[in-house]
Amino acid sequence: MRFKTGRRIVWTAALVSCAGIQPMAAQDAEGRNCFRGRPLPTCRSFWITDAAGGLERGRFGRTEIYVAGDVGWMRNITNQTAVGATIGVGYSGEGFVALRPRLRRWVGPTVGLDAALGVRWTPGRIETIELLGGLSLGEWAGVVVGPTLDIGQSGLGFVAAGRASSYAGLSAYLAGAITVVVFALTFDPS
Repeated sequence: MRFKTGRRIVWTAALVSCAGIQPMAAQDAEGRNCFRGRPLPTCRSFWITDAAGGLERGRFGRTEIYVAGDVGWMRNITNQTAVGATIGVGYSGEGFVALRPRLRRWVGPTVGLDAALGVRWTPGRIETIELLGGLSLGEWAGVVVGPTLDIGQSGLGFVAAGRASSYAGLSAYLAGAITVVVFALTFDPS
C-alpha cells in the first residue's frame, strides 16, 4: 500500500510539473527576443540591424551619396504592429548621427512596412528632420524612401536607398568597417 501511495505522489508531481511547463513553453515562444524580426506569436521583440545605401537629393538641389547604419530594438505590441527605436550613424554630404523612433506594420509573416520620424544631427547642432518609410522583406533586404527637412538651411530633400537587414546588415557593417580601416591605413594626404 505504501508503494502505491508513493507512486501516486510521484505521478501527481510529474503531471503538475508538466501542466506547469506547457503554459511556460507557450509564454517563452511569445516572449522570445529574436534577431530577425517576425510578428507575434513568433517574436515578442526583435533587434534592428540595418545598413542602407543610396542617394539623397538635398539642399540647393545637390544629390549626395547616402549611407547609414542603424541599430535598435522593436517590440510587437499586437500581431500586426511593432514599435521601437534605432540610433544610427551615416553620411550624406557630411557625417551625422540619427535617432529614429519606428513603427512597423506587419503585412505578412516576413514582410513589414516601416515608418520612422527621426532627427539627424552633426556635432553641435540638429540639422535634419526626416520622415522615412520602408519595406522590409524577410529581414534581409528592403528599401527606404522619404522626405527630409534641413532645419539650418531651410531645404527640403528626399532619400531613396536600398537596405540590408539582420545578418545582411551586420555583413554590410563589417564590410564598411574594413573599407574604412583599409582606406585610413593607405590614405596619403600629400
